[in-house]
Amino acid sequence: MSPVSPVSPEEKLGVYESVNILSPGDAAALFRAEGALPERFSVPPWVAYRDLRHRPYGVLLKTGEAWRWERLQLNKEALAPGLVPGFVPLLSAVGQDFVRRARAQARHSGRGCWTGDFSQELFRFALE
Repeated sequence: MSPVSPVSPEEKLGVYESVNILSPGDAAALFRAEGALPERFSVPPWVAYRDLRHRPYGVLLKTGEAWRWERLQLNKEALAPGLVPGFVPLLSAVGQDFVRRARAQARHSGRGCWTGDFSQELFRFALE
């Protein structure tokens, strides 16, 4: 068995290209190098939609100090050890949906295993 590469192949989301870092050490080094205000991934159609509908951007679309402030608030609300059990039912439901999807894909393949592009399914479920 070959070792897992710390960087996955390049991925595309529409016209946007990205590289995923899988190694926790490499991710930590990147976060240290970026500093307190990292360059954020921007998706102009999402921003335009939010602007058109007069909706707030939220942590996903904000940048600079606005992003940092919101991220610190989110950390307090979502990452505090006492609050984590509250998220378990939500994550469990998404995980169970993913397992059902994987089993259905395996049945439909006729070979008893997942034969499609697994990374796209993971991306969809990670967004959820």
